[in-house]
Amino acid sequence: MRRTAISLALFAVLLQIPSFVLGQALESGGRRIVTTTRLVAQFSDLEQQLIRAAQHKDEAALNKLLSEDFEQWSPDPPGDPVPREEWMHNALTAVITQSFQLRQMAVRMVGDTAVVSFVLSQKAACEGRDCSGDSFIVDLWQLHKDAPQLLVRYASNIKRVPQLPRKPTGKE
Repeated sequence: MRRTAISLALFAVLLQIPSFVLGQALESGGRRIVTTTRLVAQFSDLEQQLIRAAQHKDEAALNKLLSEDFEQWSPDPPGDPVPREEWMHNALTAVITQSFQLRQMAVRMVGDTAVVSFVLSQKAACEGRDCSGDSFIVDLWQLHKDAPQLLVRYASNIKRVPQLPRKPTGKE
């Protein structure tokens, strides 16, 4: 039952990805002031803890932040989820993150699960080759008494869309 609810929440968020990417391409010149909410601040901190733990090869911190059932999904072949053990092995041995930035974070609560979406920009090397770039991430954090734990991650590389020239509005 819990996995079904989480899967439905993840599916609902995944339906929004094409419009998110298209909206970013069309709205690249827009000027918005974004106010950080309490939930965005809380989960931004958790996401940064997770990335820093991997960056500093801190296995104990990763174990604390990841649920025992953690898995990562991606649209890239072969399409199977990456289990917790394999994800941790890659984070601790294969990926060297030099710098990172979280942008465009949104948090929605679905019962005791937080659906956190954001763009991760990072400069990194994966097994000796450059794997820098932007990814659209959707994380499901399960809230526990002790601390939230990451249950499921969906990660998709963002392909750069050429920016269209802006049409004059007459207000500039």
